[in-house]
Amino acid sequence: MPPEAWCSKFRERVELEEITITMGRYVQLGERTRNVIFIGESGVGKSSIINLIADADLARTSSDVRPCTAEVTDYDVSIRGSTYRLWDTPALNETSRFRFSVSGPERDLKSFLRESYFDGEIDLLVLCVRGSRSHRSMESAYKTFCKTTRQVAAPVVIAVTGLEQLQPAMDTWWVQNGRKLEELGLVFDGHACVTCLPHHPRRQASKEEIHDLLANDYQWGPSVVPGSEDYLNGGGGCIIA
Repeated sequence: MPPEAWCSKFRERVELEEITITMGRYVQLGERTRNVIFIGESGVGKSSIINLIADADLARTSSDVRPCTAEVTDYDVSIRGSTYRLWDTPALNETSRFRFSVSGPERDLKSFLRESYFDGEIDLLVLCVRGSRSHRSMESAYKTFCKTTRQVAAPVVIAVTGLEQLQPAMDTWWVQNGRKLEELGLVFDGHACVTCLPHHPRRQASKEEIHDLLANDYQWGPSVVPGSEDYLNGGGGCIIA
């Protein structure tokens, strides 16, 4: 895209953010498809979460930790009368570059997030993790992809899987770990502790919880001032890098 086109898109985005700040919240003008991007390491269940949301086998899944998503792929689903476009991405720890199912040359996840941001097509970023993995393993993904996204582009939430044996409820994981994550600088606008296992007695409750996570009216606004140098540079993060 020519530099002047990028500048035009940036000015349009700044105007949108200024409207957002004035109103004191992140707003969607008119009914449109909401874009939700799922990221995470191998084996955390990104594709399984998408299938849980859709209540259908849309995305390919694997029974082990081998990656099963080779391209960024989108799926349109309806949640409570609204249309959502769910973006499934390759595992963060497998490769930093990959082919896209949409037109255009090969681009990495950073470029995808940046272009989606300029097009106004990031409504929510979902970091998918397994509850059994260490907090430190989440830090790299959060600091590389989530921190700046939350500052300038959209709310960031966390979906935790692999909690089937946790008692008395899967949300116990968040009670035990939410504050620890915040102390590490991993701040989220929402969370869901779910199981994606077929026929599990908590599956339906998990589906409702993840629907709540996506459909929530987040009181979000950019924390980096539009038009500032930090905003243009993505606050040192990946979105505008």
